Amino acid sequence: VADNSYKWKKVPDQLIINVPSSGEMIVNKEKYDINNIEKLLNNLVRSNPKLAVVIRGDKKLYYREVSKILTCCSRNNIWDITFATLETE
Repeated sequence: VADNSYKWKKVPDQLIINVPSSGEMIVNKEKYDINNIEKLLNNLVRSNPKLAVVIRGDKKLYYREVSKILTCCSRNNIWDITFATLETE
């Protein structure tokens, strides 16, 4: 899994991180591991200090997976965080 932040033409105001029950992290249809999520957040917040993050997690997702993302946000001074759940059958 590579850091794909160089693909961003414009830094978004809001980054949506989808986390299905498998725990993998998906942004714009690209899979990321936790290290590359951190790099992505770091690169994006440098260009947009008001970056907001939406974590969309499956209802069966363990909190420890969400906690990893929250830690990355905290280390990058991202405090505008919203949660949403993905219902899967």
